[in-house]
Amino acid sequence: YGVPEEPPPVPDTCGHVAEERVTQAFAELTTKLSELQENVTNTFHGCNHCPNGWVTSENKCFHVPLEKASWMVAHGVCARLDSRARLASIDAADQAVVEPLSSEKMWIGLSYDSANDAAVWADDSHSSHRNWYATQPDDESELCVLIKEDQYRQWHDYNCNDRYNFVCEIVLH
Repeated sequence: YGVPEEPPPVPDTCGHVAEERVTQAFAELTTKLSELQENVTNTFHGCNHCPNGWVTSENKCFHVPLEKASWMVAHGVCARLDSRARLASIDAADQAVVEPLSSEKMWIGLSYDSANDAAVWADDSHSSHRNWYATQPDDESELCVLIKEDQYRQWHDYNCNDRYNFVCEIVLH
């Protein structure tokens, strides 16, 4: 009552029909793989590169936005500029890169955690590098740290609510 199904092709003695099927399946898989690779590339585009306008130094990117902000607001602005960004954690090599980015005071990612009686970086990293000016830190009410604009470009503690320039950082992986 129905049209009889066509029997599957019988390979000749050299297996040409099977070879054609394998070739077709391989072509389909290759196309699918290319689509997946493109999706992955589009998803992670830029994750290991600095955004335009940021300064690159080894595995880090730095940027000083034009606006001034309190330390906490600055922390949020960095994250809004790029989801990977935080206020900068400065080590000795970074200091030389960051200093020329602004001729004014600028917040860095160091603050004082009074509960633990310790200075902590915004990204929870650890660094033994400190570049305090000789009389700093000098005020228990000043819990946030900036690079001062004087000729020494050393660190000073300031009131976290004061508005200054700030330097954002992205660590590339």
